[in-house]
Amino acid sequence: MMSPLAPASVPAPPARTAVPQTARGAGVLTGVGDAAARRAERKAFRAAAPTPERHPSYDHLTLEQVRGVRDQLLDLEIQVAHWQHVLRARIVVLRSAGPKEQRVADHTRSLAQAVHLRRRLQNCDVWSTDDVVAVPDLVEAWSRAVAGHDADGVDRLCADLQGADSQLGLLLVDLRARHGLATIELLARYRTEPGLALHLLTR
Repeated sequence: MMSPLAPASVPAPPARTAVPQTARGAGVLTGVGDAAARRAERKAFRAAAPTPERHPSYDHLTLEQVRGVRDQLLDLEIQVAHWQHVLRARIVVLRSAGPKEQRVADHTRSLAQAVHLRRRLQNCDVWSTDDVVAVPDLVEAWSRAVAGHDADGVDRLCADLQGADSQLGLLLVDLRARHGLATIELLARYRTEPGLALHLLTR
């Protein structure tokens, strides 16, 4: 196995002025020219894009299984991004609550799933997980109680939450790379056999 390489008052509208016919025509011509330039840019981009090639690591998987791998990786991406959002929200509460009691929603059940992420990744992807970033104990940091008047305690907890957020960010980069590799494999198979993509119209 190999490792893979987010009410103010409304001002009155300005008075309308007549647009000379020549200026109006020039605008149309400019718009047509811009559209043509954008089409040419997209065409050049497609021509320069590398041709997707199949990778032997996926050879033992059927097309439907590759799609399943890609879908599961996307689910993991979404979950990790959610954990980041939760941790960042806790930091905001800690920084803004002051000495007041901190009331936050209970996300421990969701965060507890983080310890199973490496195993889930091993079960769904074809690439090695040996170099996957270790997932920190999100529940401990999330559940740690700290008094609002304890400035040092708040600073330490915020630092730990920010450290966990950084680890999740690295993990998200890895998941996106894996998702991209699965996407390339699908595109390569569709390119070889375009008829394989027809079923997508009925999903």
